[in-house]
Amino acid sequence: MTNLRVFTMGAAAVWLSFAALAQEVVPPQPIETPAATAPTGATTGAIVGLLVTVGPDGAVQDASVDVSGGAAFDAAALDAVRKWKFRPALRNGVPFAARVRIPFRFVPEGTAPIPGGLVGTAGAPATVPGPGSPDAGAPTPSAVAGGADAGAPAGPAAEVAGADGGMPVERPTPTAAGQAGDIGEVSVRGRQRKVERGGSDFQIDVGQLAIIPRKNAEDLLNLAPGIFIANEGGEGHAGQVFLRGFNAGTGEAIEFTVNGVPINEVDNPDAHGYADTHFIIPELIRDLQVIEGPFDPHQGDFAIAGSARYELGVRDRGMRAEASFGSYGTRRLLGLWAPKGQREGTFGAFEYQTTDGFGISRAASHATGMAQYEGELGPRGLYRILAGMYATHYRSAGVLRKDQVDSGQLDFYGTEDASQGGDAQRYMASFDLESPVGDGVVTAQTFLIYRSLRIDENFTGFLLDVQRRGQSLHDQRGDAVQKDYWAITAGTRGGYRVHFNWFGRDQAVELGLYGRYDHTVPTLQRVRFGTQTPYLIDQMLQTDIVNVAGYLDAEIKPLPFLTLRGGVRQDVWYYNVVDLCATNGNYQTGQPLNVNCPPYDASGQPQEPTRRQTATGDLFAPKVTALVALPYDLTFTASYGLGGQSLDARYISQEQKAPVVPLRAAEAGLLYRHPFGSVDLSGRVVG
Repeated sequence: MTNLRVFTMGAAAVWLSFAALAQEVVPPQPIETPAATAPTGATTGAIVGLLVTVGPDGAVQDASVDVSGGAAFDAAALDAVRKWKFRPALRNGVPFAARVRIPFRFVPEGTAPIPGGLVGTAGAPATVPGPGSPDAGAPTPSAVAGGADAGAPAGPAAEVAGADGGMPVERPTPTAAGQAGDIGEVSVRGRQRKVERGGSDFQIDVGQLAIIPRKNAEDLLNLAPGIFIANEGGEGHAGQVFLRGFNAGTGEAIEFTVNGVPINEVDNPDAHGYADTHFIIPELIRDLQVIEGPFDPHQGDFAIAGSARYELGVRDRGMRAEASFGSYGTRRLLGLWAPKGQREGTFGAFEYQTTDGFGISRAASHATGMAQYEGELGPRGLYRILAGMYATHYRSAGVLRKDQVDSGQLDFYGTEDASQGGDAQRYMASFDLESPVGDGVVTAQTFLIYRSLRIDENFTGFLLDVQRRGQSLHDQRGDAVQKDYWAITAGTRGGYRVHFNWFGRDQAVELGLYGRYDHTVPTLQRVRFGTQTPYLIDQMLQTDIVNVAGYLDAEIKPLPFLTLRGGVRQDVWYYNVVDLCATNGNYQTGQPLNVNCPPYDASGQPQEPTRRQTATGDLFAPKVTALVALPYDLTFTASYGLGGQSLDARYISQEQKAPVVPLRAAEAGLLYRHPFGSVDLSGRVVG
């Protein structure tokens, strides 16, 4: 299908879109799931697989046994599933009859039944939340495929079979959706579901919001309530994030990841924890989880105020090419390929954008390429291979002196120094997998990143570099700074999440580990006014930092109305910092102006310019969330957590027990969720 779309972009814009779009198929969604009860007198458990036809009205039209667990168990499962209610399957928004496979797992008499009876990851029981339950409204699998897919990892981003989903093909292919006898069979496989961490856990499914043009990944971050983003540094500079009034800086107080790959940069001279998300192509973002608070044991370094996790995927399969033109000379080209018959996580995309900016010294351009393949690992596992590259060059106006603006010497949109700006590059690769093992699910990931950055800026109006005692006579040279940075980051993460039955209810425990190594070279230099010529070294380091962590995450349901989630995390950091210019300054009369790293000290004794320092640091962080189901589709939540940020290498002292910047947070809230047909209504009050 080829279309022409016109949008407004800035003052005026024309948006051309040429796309080959596949049909969008959404599987049935269970909304009422009465529990199946084990037959009276049964002394053993059983698993029954059913083939269930869900009509266009969401009612069960037919159910038959696909995998028998015995006549009595088969009858109990059939009796239960006929009482279930669904949101019907949709093709391009039109309801149609669909057949799904639903496994039921029974436990012996004397043990409470598993609500809903759906089998989750690796055959473990999974609760389908009903209205008012602690999980009500949380993302859940719409169905778990039987046969080869029984017990496959199930999650909120469940994918539909056929030409659109890339899983076992839809059969038969419907010819007139919704007509009698037109039954499409769908199979669902997804990743582990994201569990909710309280009233400030926002799980944003981009969905149809993807059709709204967005400038960058930061625009999607604004969908989470309580977040405000500003950017004074230019088009290629990381944005400044404010989260519920907390100044998180340019990312140093929020842990950012994309498909599990960390974005925060260690020992960046602009900010320790600097997180620039401009390399993410917005059309590739499938969903985003924002946790406003340190309440998840998976959160690590920099998750003081919270975390933001981008997940990539393309639901509209096909080939897409777009060109957009906007005000201030803005031009953008996008090429996206999401091959039909492949999973949502398989895609390739290229983006190029350039702009003149809205004032002096605000021009910018960048290019990004991202590709990912998502495949099946055996009959029930998944794996992803991701690669990306990004480069940008931008100008920045900086701040102005008020007296110069008031006098008319400079325009409000002018600049003190037209040489300000920067450039950056980023290359990344990642491999991760998820596969059932025993009664649980194993996840593992490795990643590798190369990053370089240069920023020239001046935020003081050239007032600090004055004549000082001992210096050669000089005119005002300016106090602009040049921040140079390059780094190599390698790391791994993994975990094993197992489900078990306790108190007659489904419980889960996960053990995980995280490791990250960063080799960085941050440099901070003074540059002369109007140039990019350094004349003084303020900082020149070479650092090797290792972060190793282990965590325990649990989901315990001691009572039918109470769910406890959380655990503990232990982080350890090892620092090896080499100061390449530890003796900068002027120590001898007669030396040239501002000689750096002089070979002699004040007394004339020889000295080396380098100094090596080592240190360690650690943080033990408990995190817990309680969810209490109340009447009228209400859920009370309470959360407590400890988050932390590692120490910037420039402040390391030899053999120091490096302190970690901690933040303790607590909150309570009331959530409301209720489905009204095809619409979900939700609201929350959090303090």
